[in-house]
Amino acid sequence: MEKGDVKKASSLMMCAVFVGFLLFFAVGYIAIPYQGVNYTEQRYYSSKPKFTLDSFMNGEYREGLENYLIDHLAGRTFFVTLCSELKNFTGRRGTSFYWRGNDGQMFRRSVYYENELKATADAINKFAEKTDVPIDMILTPDAAGILDDKLPIGVVNDSEDMIAEAFRQQLDSKINMYYTKDVIEKAAAEGIKVFYRTDQHWTTECARRVFESYMQQSGQGLRAVEYEEHYSSEFYGNLYPCAPSFFDEPETVLYYTNPLGKYTVTRLDTGKTTDTIYDYSFLVTLSNKYIMPLSGDFWRVRITSDAPGKKLLLLGDSYMLPMIQLLADQYKEILVIDARDFDKRGKSMEEAIGDFRPDRILFVDTVFQISCGAISQISR
Repeated sequence: MEKGDVKKASSLMMCAVFVGFLLFFAVGYIAIPYQGVNYTEQRYYSSKPKFTLDSFMNGEYREGLENYLIDHLAGRTFFVTLCSELKNFTGRRGTSFYWRGNDGQMFRRSVYYENELKATADAINKFAEKTDVPIDMILTPDAAGILDDKLPIGVVNDSEDMIAEAFRQQLDSKINMYYTKDVIEKAAAEGIKVFYRTDQHWTTECARRVFESYMQQSGQGLRAVEYEEHYSSEFYGNLYPCAPSFFDEPETVLYYTNPLGKYTVTRLDTGKTTDTIYDYSFLVTLSNKYIMPLSGDFWRVRITSDAPGKKLLLLGDSYMLPMIQLLADQYKEILVIDARDFDKRGKSMEEAIGDFRPDRILFVDTVFQISCGAISQISR
């Protein structure tokens, strides 16, 4: 074959490959139906926009169509994962927010923000001044504070022990802080999986260990409850979309139910009432099953049960979710309030609590949340 023929054949081959790619993606757009949930990226796919003259003129239709085409690119999940694998292979195993460590363990970074930490302590102290009931705080480190042997080489993470101690020193003495590191490390030493691999949260088993330790240390004791254990597989957590991998196996979530317990769960802002703490639709829809308790939405939720205990005001972040079932079997009534970003809630803490009069107040928070100031608005 002459040199000119080789060049011509090479050009034709490149054109054929290019046209093949165009046909592949074009057929993909036509053949692939709307898929609803993108489990790899933990979000819903964009839906096809409806064409109207107004939406076309103001640009909404063009923007919606662009998002739809990007989301429904044939092989999108494969290419997203491939990009993540290439970053891992070249040593780019994270960002300023997260890391992928050894054995695929994912971590969220903790940073010591001195001003935000002080603002959080001041807000809690101010809140404590307005009540004379016992106030406790369960404060827990993230996975980076426990599984440091799995951290990638060279990462910079501020000491969560240092942050927790600095916070303790700024808290009013009437607030009893329970730092959970020792309890979690003991559970890990016993072979319990204490943090999810693809999520920033602790496991249900770990949360139960901390809960039982807290109840004993605070002098409340434990009411005996025989729980049924249920397992749900195919779980990928909140951090997984940051760095998906072809080699990540899905995790399993454990959740407890009390077959003898009776509950009434009421969302105070809407009046909606159910008789279960869990949203079981998460078992067949979204893959992030960690947020099954209260559907992950715990803003002003009142739970009453047949437990003979007292009333509890429960405040904090999403680490409280696997504890809610356990607490509901110890207290006859609980008011659950998401204490994060109060400046965006449209209610003061007094308005959020309303006429609820607790016998005890419990904060459940992470070092990450108190350091970034997420709950520093509760005294507004």
